[in-house]
Amino acid sequence: MGLIRAVFLDLDETLYDERGSVHQALENAVAFAAERFPQIDRAALAAVYLEEGNKRWEAFEAEIRVKGKGAQLDPLRVREMCFAQALVCAGGAPSFAPELTRYYGEQRSAHHRLFPEAKKVLEKLRKQCFVALVSNGGSAYQREKLKTTGIDGLFHAIVISEEAGYSKPQKGIFERALHDVGVLACETVMVGDNIEKDILGAKLVGMRGVLLSRSSDKPKFMNGQPRPDAVIESLNDLAKTLTLFAGKRT
Repeated sequence: MGLIRAVFLDLDETLYDERGSVHQALENAVAFAAERFPQIDRAALAAVYLEEGNKRWEAFEAEIRVKGKGAQLDPLRVREMCFAQALVCAGGAPSFAPELTRYYGEQRSAHHRLFPEAKKVLEKLRKQCFVALVSNGGSAYQREKLKTTGIDGLFHAIVISEEAGYSKPQKGIFERALHDVGVLACETVMVGDNIEKDILGAKLVGMRGVLLSRSSDKPKFMNGQPRPDAVIESLNDLAKTLTLFAGKRT
């Protein structure tokens, strides 16, 4: 593959359908809660849970960027706290949060799913170059997704923020992956769905960045945001992009 010796990929919303998995599990959990509290505001329960969860996970990633491996978060406790707050806002009882947390966890595990093309693309990539996962998130959750979907054995290296002590877009998490695989940044392409975390992070260490934008609308870039070297709408488009990169002199 010419100058491209390695491809690094993000997990959530790149390989793994995080939104789809969460939506299905949360829909089922809300219905479960409504059986106990018929008057509950279903929309509020879902919305508050997602809002609280996003805030706490973003705060955890920020803590990793400050404390490194000293950052700590109990994911089950976080879910329970988010559901307790959501139940209060939606007209339920916070005492139901532990049971709802257990049920939601079961639903998440039952609805892990990749994007349809993800596994085949990984299998083809692995025959051509080194492949590594570079993902923010909690170790246990991310590794559960990899194992359950059957792609954990398709990577030459797996680097997760909680384990690495660095969080995208910090240079350290990308440098860790480069070290683990044994390649140079100029020989590597990062593929992800987030401009700030994936593309900026790649640029900081001298890698090329491919933005995955599954929407048919062209992505809009704010002033000062890094520009990707390419934009693709599906992982199926990645092979052609890598071929174009390999034909360019840098």
